[in-house]
Amino acid sequence: MKNNTLLVSGIVAGLIGMSLIPVAAHAEVVQQNCDGIERLVCSAGPGGMIRVTNPADTLDEGTLRTAIAQANASPGLDEIVIDAELNILVKSRLVVTGGVILRGEGAGDTRPTITRDYLGSGEFLQFEGPASPEFVVQLDNLQLTGLLDTDEGIYVGEEVQQFGLYDSSIQGFGRSGIYLPDPDSLEYFIVDNSDFSDMGPGDAVLDFEPEDLYTEVHIHNSRFTDNQMTALNIGATLTFEPGRRSSVHVSGSTFLRNTIPDENAGAIFIASVDAVSEDGTPYVLEEPLVHLEGNLFRENSGEDAGAILVDNVYGGESIGDGGTANVGDLVLVERSSFVDNVATGQNSSVNDLAIPSGGIESNGTAGEPCPTRPNILRLQNSTFSSSTEIGVALSLERSSCADYVFEHTTFVGAEIIIGPGIDSTVRLTNTVIDTGEEPPLILYNGQAGDKITVVEDHVAYSTEPTDIPESGVPGARVVASSDELALGDLEEVAVDVDGLQYTAAVHVPGLIDQADPLSISKLVGAASDSVDARLATDQRGLVRPQADPVNTVELADIGAVEAVFAEAPVDPVEPVDPVEPVDPVDPVKPVDPVVPTEPVDTAKPVGGKPTALAATGAVNGPNQWIAFGAVMLLAGGALIASRRLGRK
Repeated sequence: MKNNTLLVSGIVAGLIGMSLIPVAAHAEVVQQNCDGIERLVCSAGPGGMIRVTNPADTLDEGTLRTAIAQANASPGLDEIVIDAELNILVKSRLVVTGGVILRGEGAGDTRPTITRDYLGSGEFLQFEGPASPEFVVQLDNLQLTGLLDTDEGIYVGEEVQQFGLYDSSIQGFGRSGIYLPDPDSLEYFIVDNSDFSDMGPGDAVLDFEPEDLYTEVHIHNSRFTDNQMTALNIGATLTFEPGRRSSVHVSGSTFLRNTIPDENAGAIFIASVDAVSEDGTPYVLEEPLVHLEGNLFRENSGEDAGAILVDNVYGGESIGDGGTANVGDLVLVERSSFVDNVATGQNSSVNDLAIPSGGIESNGTAGEPCPTRPNILRLQNSTFSSSTEIGVALSLERSSCADYVFEHTTFVGAEIIIGPGIDSTVRLTNTVIDTGEEPPLILYNGQAGDKITVVEDHVAYSTEPTDIPESGVPGARVVASSDELALGDLEEVAVDVDGLQYTAAVHVPGLIDQADPLSISKLVGAASDSVDARLATDQRGLVRPQADPVNTVELADIGAVEAVFAEAPVDPVEPVDPVEPVDPVDPVKPVDPVVPTEPVDTAKPVGGKPTALAATGAVNGPNQWIAFGAVMLLAGGALIASRRLGRK
């Protein structure tokens, strides 16, 4: 990779937030505004609080156990407030049987800590009791810690209606952080601005294990770090029925070094996505069932996939069943970065994202028309980066009547596996795949009659793909060496787009030849126009297109991010001495001719050493010299006329 020494990284911070458009809309959870912050429920005020002031785990006055007993004996929603800096050592299980706000005072290290101080299986904080619309659980500003044994953290029973975790940390539990074996009544599960670290070896930090899930899972601005278990496990089918639906929306979050050597994936595992209506009637899915936006997945590992495994994605009835579902995008990944994830299993080499099966529910029949074509996966404004060429970045295997769409996506290092499939299509638009001298795509078409088609629209490769016939459309395929693609070293950028804050790890296209300021990446200005408003800005939030010093017609760049070039300094121009005034009576004095100044090359800095490319400057070409000559002729004419007037 070439260092982008001529790119001005400092401009990025200044441009972020300017001329931006909203990112793709998503289903919003109905939360309340509680003095400027969003929560499921607001505090009842000092008069309705049960205060915890005593760190002992007894039934004495002011202890947490006593406060929970009082809340359980009181109907409706209760609020328990724990004093700052309390460290409560829990000696046995705590059980809450009704709706509760459990909130800590203080901030940062002064937040109260609740520590499981006993060995054995089972969760130490359990929410389970009679079903009630008021059974809402909200944990706020707490530190929960375990003993790294076989212990478990929080248990959420099937009667809980809504669950929220805000501004909290969970660490040190052995088997799971939050366990939901059968959340049958759970409408919303929300995690916001929380940390999960140093857990395991175990199953999952957030562990959903029902057969079918009808919960909207929202994880925002949270961090999963150094856990020896999957960060988010949905061991269920995401589905819906009239009036109920399930979905997973993860945004602005970081998944770093989560590993599970003998199971699924390190960051996220979803057993199945089934967008098939129960009675086969048509429907419209306005939001994706899985939406991942503005996330960083780095150095995660799992047996079947390093970062993400979505085992099955179905989006329509099979042929002959009468379904004509219009499902939209089932899985949408946007503005996300995948860096050095790795699969550890002997039979898998998928580093970043694997979808082993997708399409309509049955395998279909080769040669027959598809009743519907669901978008199984859409990638937008995302970067996949591997420091080695071992394994594959993405695997899209068995498919039937399925579409996969990649738009403004960058792949560096590892290749992509596609197929086999029946009447399925992979659409690559404004995407770059830099695998050095290795093949960019491996296409499996399976049995005779099976067909999976790759459609290219301004796609760049470092090596010519051998399994895909070229379309012949000008600009549809760009083949250039890694040096000519000139993707810079990986860099991390803090981004804020329409209130979504995240870290983007990106490769920015730069210069091919450091000695020639106009020798820029083959990706710059090589993209086609997009009508999707979500692509009007790049992964860093910069508006497309950015100006470049070569192309007169500004076009966007191929890949997830735009190159940014700064204006180069120019040599100062010496001022021209003023012409002596002409005395109309006396004979005209000769005037020294004006010496033209040297043409200014705005693409070259002082001293001839390139330090930056001009974003808007232009060199003096033939048109400029013609204009200069015209000015000189007019000046000469005026001079002759003045002499004639002098003679008269």
